[in-house]
Amino acid sequence: MPEILQLKDFFITRLHVDWHEPVGGGRHLPQFHGGVAVDYDVLRKKDALRSFALRLRVKLEPKPAKSKAGYEIDSEITGLFDFPESMEEQQMQALIRINGGTILYGILRGQIAAFTGSFPGGKLSLPAVHMQDIVEEVEKRKQAKHRKKYLVKRKHSPNG
Repeated sequence: MPEILQLKDFFITRLHVDWHEPVGGGRHLPQFHGGVAVDYDVLRKKDALRSFALRLRVKLEPKPAKSKAGYEIDSEITGLFDFPESMEEQQMQALIRINGGTILYGILRGQIAAFTGSFPGGKLSLPAVHMQDIVEEVEKRKQAKHRKKYLVKRKHSPNG
């Protein structure tokens, strides 16, 4: 099997977990009700073009309600990846996001499950995600933000 990317190391740079006791208690404690937000940044050194860092952020955001119940989580993990000399730039850019994101999400999922095991709500497993869909969503959002920033700059430039 050809080598595509290699995870050299990873670091959890943020893991904040809050447990919100449900009002009225109950036998079945809710673990999480709300949405999962995933974002990332791709970093690269100018002098090491085959080495990337991927910073992945995962946030469990409770539904806005009168009373939160269950877990609220804010986390970040950074992975360091290397690519083989034979790989083209476009392929590296896609793989760092999709495969790198999948690898880091899996690591973070395991770490959160282990960490929350001693909480009153018990072990929480992050939901399974389709990283390709997440990458498409994040890239669209970043492009829209970049276009908006560009339009604001042009509007305020002396030549605009």
